[in-house]
Amino acid sequence: VKRRRINKNHMIPEEETVIDIEKGESHDKILAAIKKAKLEKKMTSVFSIERGTSRDKILADIDEQKREKKSL
Repeated sequence: VKRRRINKNHMIPEEETVIDIEKGESHDKILAAIKKAKLEKKMTSVFSIERGTSRDKILADIDEQKREKKSL
């Protein structure tokens, strides 16, 4: 199993974040939303979220990116 991390070089501009992940959302739904967002070019972030990554970890990574972006 290859470990992939969210690339820290690709930050999420707050106004361009189109993914709203609710607690309890299925993993496939999250991945589908991310793919759709990328296709529509509304999301500049590149996510490579492995199947089985916990939702809390995904949300934590997104929050961390937003914080890093604000501190720049």
